[in-house]
Amino acid sequence: MARSLNAAGVAARRTRVWPTCLRHWQHPTLIVSWGGRLSAPAGSVLNGSPVADKREELRRLAEAGVPVPEVTDADLPEAERALWLGRSRNHYAGLDLLRGVRHPSFYVRRLNLVDEFRVHVFDGKCICVGRKVPSDEPSAYRSDWIRSRVAGWRIAFDDEARAAAEGRAIRTRSKAAVAALGYNFGAVDVGVEDTGRTVVLEVNSAPGLSDYTAAKYAEAIRCRLIGGPHP
Repeated sequence: MARSLNAAGVAARRTRVWPTCLRHWQHPTLIVSWGGRLSAPAGSVLNGSPVADKREELRRLAEAGVPVPEVTDADLPEAERALWLGRSRNHYAGLDLLRGVRHPSFYVRRLNLVDEFRVHVFDGKCICVGRKVPSDEPSAYRSDWIRSRVAGWRIAFDDEARAAAEGRAIRTRSKAAVAALGYNFGAVDVGVEDTGRTVVLEVNSAPGLSDYTAAKYAEAIRCRLIGGPHP
């Protein structure tokens, strides 16, 4: 991200710093918090208060009217467990599903998804839309339904992905999800059920970036700083 910002003409540097140390900074114009909790009266902070608990994230989304998978905290009887997925509260890349969770923190109802998208939202605008497609890269946890990089999937940001997202409320759902969590930006995973219904699966406040997506964020940040419209 820092490299992309500098390439876009924005002086930037990456740092790992405790919030209490921010008083030593030279009054930065903007601080982009990538997944960390941060407050800094000396300058504007983007995404300074991420929701670390995925169960709480789903609760807030549902409370705001954003469609999400059905959730339960109840200990399920054996006969019903095939219909539900045990999750951990801090899951990442679907690893809790791929490896299994001995003592799930909560359960989500399993959905029959026929498609899945990742939408990057910044300041209420969709800056890029990608579609999750199978990857040729080797994977230790290959799955035909868990669409994460470690499970053998990649995200295609191309015209075909954008066309597939049209008419499915993908962008609308994504913008509503980021707003519901109070984020300035986020990468939203949106699934499409076999019925055609779109469901927000999660919102990433510190998504992994490729050169393409990093450049999109850098341009959006540059436009924010100069007060111009987003690309």
